[in-house]
Amino acid sequence: AHNANASLRVENKSKIAKPTEITKLKSFVGVPEIPDHEKAKRYILNRNNVRYMNPELLKTGNHDANKILLFSFCIPGKGAEVKHGNPGLLCSAWWETMKVWYENVESDMKNVQVALVHSNKNYNFIDKRRSPHWLKIILLYAFLETDFKNDNGEKFSYSTVVFIDSDSVVRLPRWNIAKYINETMFSHVKLLLSQDASDFVSTGEIFAKRLIAPFLLDWYTRAPEFYG
Repeated sequence: AHNANASLRVENKSKIAKPTEITKLKSFVGVPEIPDHEKAKRYILNRNNVRYMNPELLKTGNHDANKILLFSFCIPGKGAEVKHGNPGLLCSAWWETMKVWYENVESDMKNVQVALVHSNKNYNFIDKRRSPHWLKIILLYAFLETDFKNDNGEKFSYSTVVFIDSDSVVRLPRWNIAKYINETMFSHVKLLLSQDASDFVSTGEIFAKRLIAPFLLDWYTRAPEFYG
């Protein structure tokens, strides 16, 4: 009787469907991978992933059509080379330094927001196959192309988005970024970068208007063809 019960238990277990490699593969057939630009949009829409310097701008309606966002991103961990040190140490320092500048000029720039995109992952949190510095391009695109909602459910978007590296800060305490954009980026200027002695241009500071978004996506998407 003991052996018969044991055999029955074994037989019953054998009838329970177990996942195989084939069934696992079937579950993914026909499900396209989410492209990076959509991942980036979803990421920044989650307010747990983005720290905003002026939360009040997210609560009520601001009907200014020329909203400006200045942002950086910060991830923990050391750089790829020893000389890069630990960029993650800059996260809090960047925020506190930018806060001093923002509080000085906030009353003159009602349409300007400052944000820090963050992650606890020490690699590219949108696509770990790519170097972290590509985040600046795809996040620029995402911030320009995303319709946000304030706490009242009203939609808003940014007409100009500015990225600066987390080792860069605003040096002039009364610098008005809105005025600078109006005086520098005329109607035909959609993208503004600083010059770099080594690489011709530097992506450490990028000013981008909404109409340049398709180019940013093309830049990001086609880069592997040229850089691997």
